[in-house]
Amino acid sequence: MNKLNVFNTHWSPWRYPSNWTSNFRVFFRQFKWAYQRITRGYCDFDIWDMDTYLSQLLADSIKHLADTTHGYPGNDEFPTYEDWRDYLYKISDLLNYSIGELPNEYEDAWLAKWKDKGLDFVNHSDETPEEKEITDKFLDKEKENDNLKIEAQNKALKMIYHIYNHLWD
Repeated sequence: MNKLNVFNTHWSPWRYPSNWTSNFRVFFRQFKWAYQRITRGYCDFDIWDMDTYLSQLLADSIKHLADTTHGYPGNDEFPTYEDWRDYLYKISDLLNYSIGELPNEYEDAWLAKWKDKGLDFVNHSDETPEEKEITDKFLDKEKENDNLKIEAQNKALKMIYHIYNHLWD
C-alpha cells in the first residue's frame, strides 16, 4: 500500500473493477486530491487518516534519505556513514511496521462465521458460545497487534526526535 499516491488508494476503480459504479465519484475526487497535494502539500484524503499518511511519508522520506545521503552527523553516536544509514533504515522499518498489517490467525475463522450467516455486519447479540470464543480470540489478537504497532511507532518517533536536526543531506 502506498497511500502517498492518491490514484492507487483503496477506492481506486481499476483496483476493484466490480466497484466502478460505487467508486465513480471517488475516481474524480482523486484528481481534486492530486491538485490539492500540488498546491498545498496535502489533500483532504490525507486529513482523513493523517497518522497513517504521516507515518508513510516519514518512512518513505527517511528511507530515501538513507539511500541518497552524502553526509552524516559524524558525532560519537554516528562515527561512520554506515552507522547513520543503518539508523535511518531502522526508523523507516519501524514506521512501515507500525502501519502494516500484522497476521491474525483467527481472522479467517472470524470472517467465515459471518459469511456463513450471510451477514455484512457484525451482530454480537445472536452469537453462539463457540462464535463468541472466536470473536474474543480475534479481538484479543487485534489488540495485541495494535499494541505492537504502537510500540514500534513510539520507538521510531523517539529515534526521529533524537536526530531531528540532523535530517539533512
